[in-house]
Amino acid sequence: MLEYTIYLAEGCNLKCTYCYEGIDKRSEKMDVPTMEQTLSFIFQNVLENEKIHIIFLGGEPLLNKSVFIHAVNWINIHHLKNKDRIMIEMTSNGILLDEEVMNIIDKESINLSLSVDGTEQTQLKNRISVSGINTYGTILSNMQKMIHKNIRFNVRMTVTSNNVQDMYYLSLIHI
Repeated sequence: MLEYTIYLAEGCNLKCTYCYEGIDKRSEKMDVPTMEQTLSFIFQNVLENEKIHIIFLGGEPLLNKSVFIHAVNWINIHHLKNKDRIMIEMTSNGILLDEEVMNIIDKESINLSLSVDGTEQTQLKNRISVSGINTYGTILSNMQKMIHKNIRFNVRMTVTSNNVQDMYYLSLIHI
């Protein structure tokens, strides 16, 4: 299986204290022609029966939602016959998830990983929004919507020295 990671946006709507990009992120986003060239390259360079794993990342990939949607549609238009060999994944902080994106994730069986550091108190230790507002309620609400719609997703937590002691409380969260 070949794995390709595509960075849709370098920017992020959070300024996590532990981010490898630092607090000040660049704001570049992948455009549609570059996306199409990237996907064309991927599909031209795989063996006939080889599986393809495409991961959409960022910063926050949903800051470039239109290109994400275009990429999924492009794959469906150009490689629908190979759909059983293609696995799509995305990692997001969950803030910008909306009905349209949730429906695409569900319909296309996209593996979604949400970056959430646990309880609200734990989240606010390291995952501060760029605007300074508390986004934890938005993330939890989006998770509840996906659970209600039976959309599968994973949750990933970044463990740091200032939140490792909070891991026990994660089991107490009721979404």
